[in-house]
Amino acid sequence: MTTATPQDQIRVKVRTAGALKSGMAKSADVFKAEHGWAFTPSFTHGPHIEDELARKDCDADIVGLIDDAIGAAVARGLLSPRRVPIGSIQIGVAIREGAERPDISNMEMFTAALRGADTLIYTTAASGEYMAGVLTEMGFIRRFEDKTVRYASGAEVNARLMAGKAKRELAFGVATEFLSNPKVVYLGPLPEEIQNPSPYEFAALAGRDGDDVRQVLDFLATTRCREIFASTGVD
Repeated sequence: MTTATPQDQIRVKVRTAGALKSGMAKSADVFKAEHGWAFTPSFTHGPHIEDELARKDCDADIVGLIDDAIGAAVARGLLSPRRVPIGSIQIGVAIREGAERPDISNMEMFTAALRGADTLIYTTAASGEYMAGVLTEMGFIRRFEDKTVRYASGAEVNARLMAGKAKRELAFGVATEFLSNPKVVYLGPLPEEIQNPSPYEFAALAGRDGDDVRQVLDFLATTRCREIFASTGVD
């Protein structure tokens, strides 16, 4: 994997939402192999990056966020106009390795899986709020309150899922969080009727679109880079 670059050698910093972490790490390795120098990725929650942009203290040359956030920042003059789409991330379902594997291929089977689950695990972040909305629309949010546990991050959801003992525990979150963890089993996305894909894009900070930054953006726009991201769950 890409190692840290000494501060005086850093040429381009790319700061993205955590959902893009696996794809960014792999892309950074390929970029370095092809170009002979490395861009430096960092990660945090998407809303934190939006706040950093608004405060004008984002320590990056390029950011990766959902398309609505990129568009809003471009409109406010915080980001340069060029926008590089990288793909969409779906919300999906995972189980612990060795746990009972339910069918979630359609709404009827998904509903049965929810009813039969011992525990439902998801975040208090954006994907978890969306899942809470789905359960509310289905009339289950109060009914399943006693068997629902929530955590601040996808990493904590994965940790809780792996530590569980019950046979029928379901975790919900962005697909990339589950696919990057070999100790959990990704069942697939939510059924189409309740799915909410999040499109992600990259853009440079206003005034930071020099030659090196353009080179990184050109790389992020390539088919090869999109294939790398697709392999991590960014379709």
